Amino acid sequence: MLLLSLLSTLLAVGIPNGIVVGAFSVVGPGFRVYNYFTESWMRMAGAGGAAFCLLWLALLYVVDFGSLHPLLQVPLGSILVAAAFGTALCRVMLYPWAAMALCCLLSVALLAQVRTMICRKAPAKTFLMASSISYGCCAICILTGWVIWTILEERLWKESTRVLLARESQAYTFFSRDFDYELNYTVYCGPDQSSFINASSMSLDDQELVISRCSKANLVWFVQYWGPVAMAIADLAAAAFAAGFARSLKSKALSEGDIRISWREAVAPDGQTYYWNVETKETRWDKPQISRQSAAGDSSKISEIELKNLKSLIKRCSYIIIVAVAALYGSQYVAGASVSLGGVFASCAAITLAAVVGYMFTEVDHKLLQALTSDKSLGKSAVAIMKSDWVRAMGVGALNILIPFIVVLDVLRMRMRRCRGKVSADNTEKFTPAGRLLVDELSTWYWTGIFAKVNLLAKVAVILLVFMKLTYIFFSWLNVEIGKSGWEFWKICLMCAAIDLAMFLNPLVPGTAVYLFNGVVLGSQSQVSGSVGFWPGYAISSGISLVCKLIACVGQYTLGAIAGRFVKVQQFVGVDKVSTRAMEKLLKGRGLGLGKVCILVAGPDFPTSMLCGILKINIPQMILGTLPVFIVTIAPQVLVGALLVYSGGQKNTWSAVSLGVTSAALVFQLAATFIFTAQIMKTVEKDEEELSKPREEHNAVAELTRQEAVYNQAYRRATEWGAMSCAQKSLLLISVGLYLLVGFVLVADYSSPAYDKFCFRSFEITSKIDNSFELRGLNGNALNIVMPPAGWIALGVALCAEMLDFIFGKCMKCAARTEMDRVSKLDDLDDGTTPVVPHAAVPALAPADSTVADAEDTL
Repeated sequence: MLLLSLLSTLLAVGIPNGIVVGAFSVVGPGFRVYNYFTESWMRMAGAGGAAFCLLWLALLYVVDFGSLHPLLQVPLGSILVAAAFGTALCRVMLYPWAAMALCCLLSVALLAQVRTMICRKAPAKTFLMASSISYGCCAICILTGWVIWTILEERLWKESTRVLLARESQAYTFFSRDFDYELNYTVYCGPDQSSFINASSMSLDDQELVISRCSKANLVWFVQYWGPVAMAIADLAAAAFAAGFARSLKSKALSEGDIRISWREAVAPDGQTYYWNVETKETRWDKPQISRQSAAGDSSKISEIELKNLKSLIKRCSYIIIVAVAALYGSQYVAGASVSLGGVFASCAAITLAAVVGYMFTEVDHKLLQALTSDKSLGKSAVAIMKSDWVRAMGVGALNILIPFIVVLDVLRMRMRRCRGKVSADNTEKFTPAGRLLVDELSTWYWTGIFAKVNLLAKVAVILLVFMKLTYIFFSWLNVEIGKSGWEFWKICLMCAAIDLAMFLNPLVPGTAVYLFNGVVLGSQSQVSGSVGFWPGYAISSGISLVCKLIACVGQYTLGAIAGRFVKVQQFVGVDKVSTRAMEKLLKGRGLGLGKVCILVAGPDFPTSMLCGILKINIPQMILGTLPVFIVTIAPQVLVGALLVYSGGQKNTWSAVSLGVTSAALVFQLAATFIFTAQIMKTVEKDEEELSKPREEHNAVAELTRQEAVYNQAYRRATEWGAMSCAQKSLLLISVGLYLLVGFVLVADYSSPAYDKFCFRSFEITSKIDNSFELRGLNGNALNIVMPPAGWIALGVALCAEMLDFIFGKCMKCAARTEMDRVSKLDDLDDGTTPVVPHAAVPALAPADSTVADAEDTL
């Protein structure tokens, strides 16, 4: 079994790696492939290819691709893969890395197909270890072959090699279209670019256009040269990931009875019945001697095994959801250095979030999920997170307007099954079993609360997006004004420090934007004649950023300590909740504990420091735990900002370094987020009993919660879907629909390249307001950041949605007060003979104008 897994996984991983090396890199005919897709009509072809891929993917879902015969799966899947590669190649000059990234995804898809078709009987641990070995072998082979090729062909990374690569690429011809200058490496885009441009008679606008287009053209052959190395690094990361998951699977041998009662019956894609073991992941065709039904006496053991596996799955999904949310937040501010990179991270995070939430609600047995809520350890907390209205709201927001399409596709899928004879003729069900399971689950949700949270999340996202744009415009204006001032370097340092402190005290400004600003301003001014020089300027900028960060932490801590005196604030942050107390326990640890450091480094700047003040964390210990932020965030982000204005060396090389550092910084942030999430969950699992005990200092919070319970119960009854009027439902649904529409439009705009923007123009810290639109400026008007008409329409629709949401909230508060008065009158009429009914038991469907007598009859 191990040999079969090794051979099949090696083939699945080796094919995409071979495509990268043999078709898209300089080792193979990469230049001929890329040069073929330089025609102007390729842009429209790429858009058509993307639409075809989506339609074909929907078609595969409708026809039940997984249940088709392998002879049909191969050609249908090949069409999708070919269309995806064709789409990527049509945009290859604008996204030279797209085809290689697609190969990484192809290897994962092939491994999934191998797992279901060839290695179905292999234990999960064996298959994961085989995948890890295959990835590692491919990485070693690629690196070895690439090094040998560079030596034999004398293509080491030097100037003569770069000249040769630039001469073979037609990227310069592509980016010279509709331009007054015919670009080439030796004159315009090489190491002598600055001296040539300065000596020429070009206007400033033309100079910046030449620099921008040369950077894009140089990136094409740069990616082709280093592509195999990047693919090898990705393979090594995948190998480590697979090995880590394999080691997490328990290999402990079970008794024969335990193994037998763990067998489950399943149906293969070809219709054959097979059996699989929930503990060892082993599969077999013959029926085990003891099935689940015959092991009635061991039902508790079955439940224990299933709950243990489900608990592990939910923990991992919780980690992924939190990291995806952190990536969405971080991508907003990565865009300050690279708009395209921020869009890539945001798109990947949104897709991941939607996939994980969708998987949880469609594939997990909800009866087991309900059983896990009685677990006293981490399982209960994890399930509470997964079943909370916030996670459900994030799922609705991530799927967005795709929700009705998913419903339609499921109905079509069921009809296709009926046409193929896969469903009995007397079955009138509209949905597939998985679809019906999802619909039944959705019917139990508290939709009013979920929709309200969708509106809140959308509101926060729109505010962050708009404020991010305003922040970059403000920093860009400051950068230009400081450059015009002619001040000495030390005076500019003092001004930057003052600006940093002011920005840190704004909850909407993250630290990454401040660090980028310092790197851009001080990195630029350090290269002025007579100044300190680039690298000393970078060191000074990093030091100023660290000092201001620590001072700001104390200031934010003070604000938190003042706000923490109010009981409502303590209740809002949940000081009496187990999760908050677990975080408090980590933060109060002395020294540089891993969980403590990750919370202080990866958490949002303003809220984290304020929480420390509310929880009364020791200030010196907080400062000590914050110091590693210099290595993880400050130094990389300041370097990114400084490299954006660096005038020495190879422009394309430093541009690639800047993108790499930005990506690495965000990855470190996400890793820290993952670590502190795991640490908090581990603390909850270990010390839940201690953390759940009432504390004397939190009695006021408990009393406030008790006092608000009556109103909260009344609000819940008043906002139940069946209790609301048609007008109230319409207000909520219209506001949610408008917010989802705005969210979809803004995400589509954010993920689009600069030339395809339709809501907000691309604008970075290094951009200039006075520059033309072609130079990523704003034509001298900051309001031009919004593109008419789509941008203003989107903001107007968001404003209308907010007004409707505000009116709905006011209406529901009035309805809740009316409900409280109604229940209070019922309590007053109770003469002691009528059984006392708790408030929560009052029927939610009673009309708002019901008389007291009618209500008593109902009781």
